Amino acid sequence: MLEHVESSRIKVGVLDFGDGRSFLQESLGPINRQFRESLVDWLRETGFEVVEGDEVIWQNELAVRNGKRMSAAGVDVVLFNFSVWAWPQYSRVAAQFCPQPIVMFSNVNPKYPGLVGMLANSGSLDQAGIRFTKSFGDISDPQVQARLRSQIVGIAAARRLKGLTYCLVGGRSLGIDTTVIDPAPAVARQVKRVLGQRGLLADRQRPGRVTLLTSGDHGSFADVSRRHLGESYQVGAVTWQDGDNLSLA
Repeated sequence: MLEHVESSRIKVGVLDFGDGRSFLQESLGPINRQFRESLVDWLRETGFEVVEGDEVIWQNELAVRNGKRMSAAGVDVVLFNFSVWAWPQYSRVAAQFCPQPIVMFSNVNPKYPGLVGMLANSGSLDQAGIRFTKSFGDISDPQVQARLRSQIVGIAAARRLKGLTYCLVGGRSLGIDTTVIDPAPAVARQVKRVLGQRGLLADRQRPGRVTLLTSGDHGSFADVSRRHLGESYQVGAVTWQDGDNLSLA
């Protein structure tokens, strides 16, 4: 029954984001490459299958192309990597094509404000209603690794559950997902019509009155109603007639 359940390694997409000014691309290239390679090496050593973007995203067309690349590759989760300051618009564009939530990660390097870039980009995603997680630190730190791994595995596991349980549990053996309509409003309206026809509808200008009816023991019923309703009410008796009809005793 579960032949379609994936048993392959988790596939992680990695996209790098950078500064949108063209004259900075050459000087920032080695920094982006250094931190990306460290991150990708750790991901592969941990057992993830990695799909990398084709270059650092610093233009809208690069964001679109690489976002679609992640979608076409069928990745389970996409990691947005920030090694330097990055313009927030590009992550928002790329995220539209990527599985969500997005995992956002930044190293700690005071000379190049990648962490500030990640925070600015996460704010942009938040405004757009795009879900994400955030993590930062030295990727060689075991605590940073554990935190990042838990985010990746959690999102991937949740995504792989899609399509496995819908209408296959809860007795819906035929896959029927028709909504069950709550009958209470219709019943209430019908009760109001019947009471009105018989002249029994309460006058809104006067306080209502509650009378409880039971065909069983009055005392026990009064105790139960007092415990659950918090007040004592008059209890009346009813009896069954011919097994189908109730009448006041």
